[in-house]
Amino acid sequence: MSISPSSVESVVYKCIEELNRQLPAELKLQSSLDAILVGEGGVLDSLGLITLIVSLEEAMEEVGVHTTLLEEEFLVDSKGPLRTVGSLIDLIVSKIE
Repeated sequence: MSISPSSVESVVYKCIEELNRQLPAELKLQSSLDAILVGEGGVLDSLGLITLIVSLEEAMEEVGVHTTLLEEEFLVDSKGPLRTVGSLIDLIVSKIE
């Protein structure tokens, strides 16, 4: 099954909202394509990032798309595809096309 990039974006923002309910105010993520997740200026620690990724994988399964985002090379690359919300969305879209 295919899913549109705008639908992927909606799923990502829904998962960010869920994660924000668990985070203190100073660590809440913005629902913005340029919000920085990891690296310099990022708000997520490794546990927060993994929590978001697992939530995204589960949410994508719910809409009928199986994708694996939890790859070690992405987790250790602070300038990689998990750097911003926008780059994360691009990663998901590229994996399901």
